[in-house]
Amino acid sequence: MMVGIFKDLPARVLAIFAHPDDAETACGGTLATFAKNGSSVKLIYLAAGDKGSFDMSLEPRRVAEIRQFEANNAALHLGIDSVESYMIPDGEIFETEDLRFKIVKQIRSFRPNVVICPDPTAVFFPGNYYNHRDHRTTGLAVMDCISPEAAMPFYHREAGEPYQVPTVLLSGTLHPDTAVDVSDGIDQKIKAVLAYESRVKNDASYISEFLRKSAQRDGKLGDIAYAENFRRIVLNSSDY
Repeated sequence: MMVGIFKDLPARVLAIFAHPDDAETACGGTLATFAKNGSSVKLIYLAAGDKGSFDMSLEPRRVAEIRQFEANNAALHLGIDSVESYMIPDGEIFETEDLRFKIVKQIRSFRPNVVICPDPTAVFFPGNYYNHRDHRTTGLAVMDCISPEAAMPFYHREAGEPYQVPTVLLSGTLHPDTAVDVSDGIDQKIKAVLAYESRVKNDASYISEFLRKSAQRDGKLGDIAYAENFRRIVLNSSDY
């Protein structure tokens, strides 16, 4: 199966993911490549990352502090403009009216050409991975905010002027149809992932090799050296 190559350079890119390190792992090469070539890139995490540790000597609040510190360091490696977190406790992301208002307001104020988020339809992956509910809920919430809420004026009227996101790239998908050439960003992606020292610990060499081989594998679908693959959604406000 071959995929199409995403050749556009979007002026503004908004990435919305669940936990700190999700975006770096899923699309860090894409974010780094866009940023390096002039895109304004903003990253939002919904969750605090407070349960992302096996170290029982730490309190969840301390885990969150560590993960947020690491997220800021990772952003420096990616060259992105800003990273922020809504600090929702891990495992407690729900598609509430308040969350959708916040996301719609972000979309309407930043007005991104491309939004990147998890594919909410990806549940069971080949092998032994079951997709975390926070990931799926994040993807659903973002897609519901894009289509139709941010685009239609009677939704969240206090959140700003309506805006239709033209393109969505869904990461972690079981149905890839679009590849982004990340040959210029693979090294930055690896550095960003390794910035999460509390997660990497003594596995830095293994993780570096794994990320590089994964990008090479994804690149084969588009006949390029290193790639990240997505499911591309193209939207038009006249569809509503």
